[in-house]
Amino acid sequence: YVPCNEELYASALGMGATLNGKALSIDPSKTIRNAVTGIGANHHVTPAVVASLVEKLLEAGGNFIRNGSGALMLAYVAAGRLVGYYEPYM
Repeated sequence: YVPCNEELYASALGMGATLNGKALSIDPSKTIRNAVTGIGANHHVTPAVVASLVEKLLEAGGNFIRNGSGALMLAYVAAGRLVGYYEPYM
């Protein structure tokens, strides 16, 4: 649940995902080059690892966001707001 946006994400194995009760789907036309990728990091991952990941993503023509919540970033992938999410150690 995202209180500031009043968004309730839910999912169950084999049942898909919903946002405020409405089924979610992804946009297959989105790619690393035309959408945003979420990136996560924490104290288990060195800054060099994260920097390398960001560098490779930018070199591939991508862009990224980090909001500090891996769970929310994964919900954003399900909602089609992000093309993907990567966190080296979650």
